[in-house]
Amino acid sequence: MHRPQGGSGQYPRDRLGRREYSLYYPAAAPGLVGLQSTRKFTERVGTWLKSHRHWKRRDQQKQLTRMLQGFYQYFALYHCDYKLHSLKRQIERQWVRVLRRRSQRHRLYWSYLRNRDWF
Repeated sequence: MHRPQGGSGQYPRDRLGRREYSLYYPAAAPGLVGLQSTRKFTERVGTWLKSHRHWKRRDQQKQLTRMLQGFYQYFALYHCDYKLHSLKRQIERQWVRVLRRRSQRHRLYWSYLRNRDWF
């Protein structure tokens, strides 16, 4: 892949019939996980968590797993591991904050949560 002329740092690509622009990364192919898509996903997960705070922990875990699997199926490429891993950690932090807000005396600590297989 070569860098486009003009020094804009972006190259156009066609995706689902519309023209999109993505930043140029020398070692990566088109279809990178963009900042906007991860931001939208984390906002959607955050609003879902706020509205379903009263659900049981296991039911929340199942739904979050389904949401992450859908995101992975759409965006997962072999060179996006770091971005997807950081997204997973961000979703875990969001979920822990919501779980801790359910009670004034929370007993949720990272030592407990790291020993569980959540996602």
